[in-house]
Amino acid sequence: VMLDAAGPGNMIEGNTLTNNFGYNLRCWGCFENTIRNNTITKVRAKDVVWSKKYFAAGIWFGGEDKKETPVAERYRTAGTKNIIEGNSISNSAGESQPHEIYGIWCDVGGTDNIVRKNVIHNTNGVGVLIESRCDRNIIRENIVYNSGDAGFSTPGFRVNMANDNVWEYN
Repeated sequence: VMLDAAGPGNMIEGNTLTNNFGYNLRCWGCFENTIRNNTITKVRAKDVVWSKKYFAAGIWFGGEDKKETPVAERYRTAGTKNIIEGNSISNSAGESQPHEIYGIWCDVGGTDNIVRKNVIHNTNGVGVLIESRCDRNIIRENIVYNSGDAGFSTPGFRVNMANDNVWEYN
């Protein structure tokens, strides 16, 4: 499912995505959308042209935050003010090595989003990954266990808030 440069007001809710390659729910450059109560299983890694690794994610969002873009226009190009909640992401599998499969991946430019009440387990990558240049995101009340890497990862030099989460066996 792709929602590129979409918003405001789209809702992706109650879907089942199984055995798909790459980014199962993609929201690039989206703003003010809701992605909730979806079930994503058996996420499979896919070759990415710019890398020698295979990448995938249950939910992938973000957008451009180029400094040369006027501030008034950044709102329309960044992954901003989305709500990602109540999703279940599990049982990822890479088709070849090396591969990294994340539960929820906030890529560059994901700002002012809420990621809450998601359950992520049995992935081989980070459960919730917040990349660099992702600002003021709220990560709360998520449960991540049995990931092949950290339950949660962020570069730490931007202001993101993570509280009331459960990270186990990662």
